Amino acid sequence: MRTCVLEIKNKASGSNAHTKLTASEESDLKGLAFNAGCTSCVVLITKDTIYCANSGDSRACLATKKGKVIDLSHDHKPDNEGELKRVKAGGGFVEEGRV
Repeated sequence: MRTCVLEIKNKASGSNAHTKLTASEESDLKGLAFNAGCTSCVVLITKDTIYCANSGDSRACLATKKGKVIDLSHDHKPDNEGELKRVKAGGGFVEEGRV
């Protein structure tokens, strides 16, 4: 992450003068691992098919004209047994409830 921040700073300034992060930036990065994450949810509706993809703690549902709610996705959380198996099978691990 440090490398990415330095690269962004150098590109923004138009030079390669930035070789170290400031104390404030270092502090921000130390807390980042436990305060950051990402989720996404995408739905594509065609004439005859609904496609849904999600990751992380996100979900999609469809409400019909009659008021019925249909789940289109499920959360990808490590406390879900199937998700935990998938993470471990891919060589990952869960610590403090986070992948």
